[in-house]
Amino acid sequence: MSSDWYDHYSFSDNGLFQSQFRTEINTLFQRNGVVFFIDTDGQIKRSIPKSIAKIITDISFNTGDERLNELLRIAYPNLFYHAQKVELKA
Repeated sequence: MSSDWYDHYSFSDNGLFQSQFRTEINTLFQRNGVVFFIDTDGQIKRSIPKSIAKIITDISFNTGDERLNELLRIAYPNLFYHAQKVELKA
């Protein structure tokens, strides 16, 4: 019985492989109009156009309802950045 199927390759420089992988995936995202990208930590994030990034990140909520303002402040970052786990404590 041959054990050839157990053979595998390991990359000694994972940083280089990850960088190339990230570049290729981000190119595919951009080419296909996907508004996400993979950052250097391997997290997938939503792209924000630089022209409106400051406006979007400096937003404040003043709805007249303090609880609603709090919920909007909690939820707003998740529109643009991937959150692995979002919990809301009651």
